[in-house]
Amino acid sequence: MYGTFENLQMNVGKIGNNGYGTIIGADLGLKELKHGWQFMPTAYIAYNGAHQYWKGYGAYQNGGQLGFMGTWYKNNFIIGALAYGGVYNNNMNTPRGSDDTLGYFGGGAIKTAYNWRFAKDWSVQPNFLVAYNFFGKENWHSDFGQMGMMSGMLHGINIAPGVNIMWEKETFSIYCTIQYMYNVNQSTGGRAGNVDLPNVHMDRGYIQYGLGFNKRFGDRFNGFLQVVLRNVGRTGVGLQAGFQWQLGKGSSNKSSTKGNITPELKKADIILNNTKI
Repeated sequence: MYGTFENLQMNVGKIGNNGYGTIIGADLGLKELKHGWQFMPTAYIAYNGAHQYWKGYGAYQNGGQLGFMGTWYKNNFIIGALAYGGVYNNNMNTPRGSDDTLGYFGGGAIKTAYNWRFAKDWSVQPNFLVAYNFFGKENWHSDFGQMGMMSGMLHGINIAPGVNIMWEKETFSIYCTIQYMYNVNQSTGGRAGNVDLPNVHMDRGYIQYGLGFNKRFGDRFNGFLQVVLRNVGRTGVGLQAGFQWQLGKGSSNKSSTKGNITPELKKADIILNNTKI
């Protein structure tokens, strides 16, 4: 589960944004590959919701998505690749009426990380994310007139370097995290009748930093909690909480080591960076 409560710095001023959702997925078994590599496929389904507001105008989105992620491991190196797609309903409210449209979205991402243990119980994990996301065009008619309206296709390209510093024990880990999310392209325009509307775009990027906690319960259960603050292009707070249950004969946390209890092994981490409406 996740929630974000923030303000977005746009060229038209600050826009309030609340996002929330739930991801349910399954790791489909660790596969042994050649040359010491291991592979874990993951499939998931998710609900996403959001609300934006600005000077008396508002919009609510509710949607769902399907996604697939593959994660490769070798020694202390991790790489994950994600592909996803979905649909959502957008309800827009203005002082003169409201409109509903149906939209679609999709994208993909690759994230890498490396665990470097530099002292007893301590490790550093640099990581790097590259992502592409798109939202389709929307067409609608306003309730206060018959003029056709259209918003353009939104293409988002993101580059995000980051680092986690972790204190790891046998059954839990605590970490601090910092990440810079850079928006290569984050703007969209539209039309009102035959009139071109100006582009609306965000600041180029934002910084987020915070704390996380991972805990193992018995042989088959894991939980995590993360809280981050955002500054610069986005200002606010982001929350994540999750639970993992290992199923199947032979699946057990008894084989876990301290080096495996890291925030990068949470599937929510790479998914949430890219799929919020």
